[in-house]
Parts: sequence; structure tokens; C-alpha cells
Amino acid sequence: MPTEEERPVVLIHRIPSLKQPLASLSERFTLLDPLLHSADSTHSFLSRHASSVRAILCLGPSPLTSDTLSLLPALEIVVGSSAGIDHVDLQECRRRGILVTNAGNAFSEDGADYVVGLLIDVLRRVSSSDRFVRNGLWPEHGAYPLGSTLGGKRVGIVGLGSIGSEVAKRLVPFGCSIAYTSRKKKPGVSYPFYANVSGLAADSDVLIVCCALTEETHHMINKDVMTALGKEGVIINVGRGALIDEKELVHFLVRGKLGGAGLDVFEDEPHVPKELLTLDNVVLSPHVAVVTAESFAALEQVVIGNLEAFFSNKPLLSPVKLDYNCLAGKTELVKATDKAEPIAKQADLLIVADLAVGLLIDFLRRISPSNWYVRAGLWAKTGDYPLGFKVSSESLGGMQVGIVRLGNIGSELLNRLQAFGFIISYNSRRKRPSVLFPNCANVYDLAVNSDVLVVCCALTEQTHHIINKDVMAELGKGGMIINVGRGALIDEKEMLQFLVQVEINGVGLDAFENDPNVPKEPLRLDNIVPLPCQNALTHWES
Repeated sequence: MPTEEERPVVLIHRIPSLKQPLASLSERFTLLDPLLHSADSTHSFLSRHASSVRAILCLGPSPLTSDTLSLLPALEIVVGSSAGIDHVDLQECRRRGILVTNAGNAFSEDGADYVVGLLIDVLRRVSSSDRFVRNGLWPEHGAYPLGSTLGGKRVGIVGLGSIGSEVAKRLVPFGCSIAYTSRKKKPGVSYPFYANVSGLAADSDVLIVCCALTEETHHMINKDVMTALGKEGVIINVGRGALIDEKELVHFLVRGKLGGAGLDVFEDEPHVPKELLTLDNVVLSPHVAVVTAESFAALEQVVIGNLEAFFSNKPLLSPVKLDYNCLAGKTELVKATDKAEPIAKQADLLIVADLAVGLLIDFLRRISPSNWYVRAGLWAKTGDYPLGFKVSSESLGGMQVGIVRLGNIGSELLNRLQAFGFIISYNSRRKRPSVLFPNCANVYDLAVNSDVLVVCCALTEQTHHIINKDVMAELGKGGMIINVGRGALIDEKEMLQFLVQVEINGVGLDAFENDPNVPKEPLRLDNIVPLPCQNALTHWES
């Protein structure tokens, strides 16, 4: 180990409640943390060390603005600890030639798995069933309405990046048909490629949002996309809340214009729209899609690897290309919270993909309500719990799942769902040569050919409200939406309307437009499994 004098200097940038993780960092670097020097203001602390700071470690979603960067004239690299980097002023970094890295693939597998879980939960109405039993409604109303099978659903992935790709991989074994949409068609990807989200939604039963949040993807999932998805469509968002038009999403869900949603992120985390809290076809997650001990261990290696590579003039492990529109400087889209959000671009890909699979499985098998039913001792008093659907069934032909933007998370979701016999398709800006599944040119087409839409793309101006009313309408009453990207990827108001009016079967949402404020209407519906989008907070807090 290097001596204290030999250790490179690294500035820590974090919010007060986020304690320093990655213990081994102090063994390799001299860490400067302004928050540990209460006697100095952050401004004076940075000014005093300005000439010695070449590298800054941005923990969680701590906003790194141009004002802060201006205090560090010697800065050469920003090392991120999350998959998303919409909290960093990328335009300023690009202007000054500052290098930027993210978490790489550290969270990809866990993220993809989480996406699957959200989708399952929505389809099988796991959370809604849990509430149904917890409220003692079973004895009064009898058997609980059946959920929907996972196999054969058409899933459209919004953003075929690391997470989107992982999500897609997990969905393939489930028998879902996958399509995707992305900035451009992915070479080697066989999934159907959709030039826009609307077309993808039209051919999908489920939209998975896992793309990055940029000016283009902001509110990519809007009312038009939700309409295309249809009343039975499902949206999963594990990207960023602003990827979906949260108000429209709430509207669609409340009005029954969407089948369901799975949200792990929201536009104003940790505030979730109150209306969503009353819908049963929405699954809310506290932004925990990529949180596991293993993912944080992997993150530590990526962070240390990037820092060591920089100081030794070697290639970075997970460099970020600053050649696209970003949300830099748009503080209304990047809000600081007192919680950490260590989501890695590649890292939370797998975790988010799994979340989509988990939500889907949970919804189809109604795991959550059944668990509460037994724990409450109602089984012995009331009898058998209403049957759900098998995750896969050859006689039924499999459920069709459409993945919106086949990114890393989307790819992980595909792999996990494939084992359950789903028929998968995807949507992306261009078809991925290496992906064998059908690729839809747009989200609308994806929704049309899908029973479920899984949304796991990044939030940009193009993806903002990508799941709109048109997409939801195309998805149909039997369709479901799983969202593990960001809340703004879906037009929340429209989604609420679709759900309330039973124009869509259900939704699996791990993200919302105004996290943690969830629309109240969805909480009254049984076909929604909602999660509070806080997946990366535990390990980053003391």
C-alpha cells in the first residue's frame, strides 16, 4: 500500500446523510471530505484545496453543478458511483475536457433481476393481493380476482444499454417476445428495433424503461406512449423518474387506461404521487433495484479501478461518452435528496433487469398478498387463497413481453424471463444485430404485439413520457406495464386513467414522476404493484 504522502488526492462529493462507503478507498487515496470539516464552508474548503484536486468522487445522486466545478480549476476527472449521471453537469465537463466515469456493469445483473421481479409482481397482483388480505377484504368479498400469466407477453425495452440488455436476457427464458428502442439500432442484436417509443409501445404488452435521463429522454414515456401501450399494458421504470410524464402516468392508471406499472424511481424522490398509493395494479419500490451486497462490492472495484487507472495514465474502466444531450444544469429535473442513489449505468443494469422479472413474477403469482394472508392467520380462518396463473404454460403459448429500449437492464430482464417461457420482443432506436428477438421500430408497435411492456431505459427528452396513452391503448386491456427506469418515462396521469377505467390489465412500477409521492388512485386498484424507488440507499447510509 502507498504511504500517506504517496496517496493521490480524491475529493469526496456527497450529501450530508450519505456516509463514505467503500472503506478500502482510504487505503489507496487521501480523501478530502468537506462535510467532515464543519468549521469551513464547502466553498472555502474547496477553494483552499482547489489546486490539489484532480479527481472527485461523486457519491450517489449528489448534484455536481457548474458552480461547484468552477471552484476546482485543476479537476481532470469525475468518478461517478451510479449508472445514471444526470446529476452531473456533463456540458461543463465536456467544455473543460473533464473525464467522467460511471459504475459500469456493477449493478447490471441485480438491476435486471429487479425489473423482472417488478413485472411479475404487477402481473400476478402480488402487492395488491397482499393489501387485499391485510385489509381483511377476503372474508367479506370472497376470492381475489385472478392475475395474468407471464409467459408470452410482449415486452418492449426502452434503452438497450447495460441494464436493458440484461433485462432482455432474463425475459427470453420466460417466453416473452422482446423488442426495444434506443438512440440507434444495436449491432448484433436480433430483437426487433423500434425507431420510437410509441411504436414500441403499440407492439408491446409491457414497457421496461431503463435508459439514461437526458434532455431527449425526459418524459419519454408520455400520454401518447401510454395510449399506444393500451389499457392492459404494463410499464416498468428503473431508470429515472423524469423518464416518464408522472402526471400523465397517474392519469392513465387512475382512469384504468393502463393495466399496471412497476416503478423504482420517481420525479421527486422520495416523494411519490399520492394517487398511486391507492392503486393495486402499481408496484412501488424505494429505488432499490440495484441494491445488493454483491453489487456494492462490484461498485467498489469499479470506482477504485477508475481512480487507479486515471492516476496511472491507463484506460478507464467505465468512461462516459459526452457526445449526447444531457440534463446538465436543469435543476428542475435533478433534485438533491437526503438519500443516496448509487445506481450504476452498467451496475444497476442487471439488478434492475432482475427487478423487472421479480415484479412480473410477483404480480403473476401474487406472492406479496399470499405471504401476508398466511402471516395474518387468515388461511386457517378463510380457506384457500384465490388461484393465480402459472408463470409459464406451453398450452397458453406464452405471454408476450415488449422491452422498451434494450439496454443492459433490458438485456438482463430478457435472460431471466426466458427461463419462464415468455415470448420477448424489444424496442430501440435501431435493431440490435446480436439480439435474436423481434425488434419493434417504435413503442406503439411493441405494445401492439406485447402482453406486457417493460420500461427500463434512460430518461431523456426523447424517452420522457415514452409510455403514453397511445402506447397504453395499443397494449390493450389485457396488457401490463412494468417500469423500472424513471417515473417520467411514463405519462403517469394517463396511466392512472387507464387503470381506473380498466383499459389496461395492470402495471408494475418501481419509479414515479414525483418520488416518493405516488398518485392515490392507483392504490385503490388491485392490478398495480408499487415500490418506493429507493433501491440504492441502505448501503450508503450509516
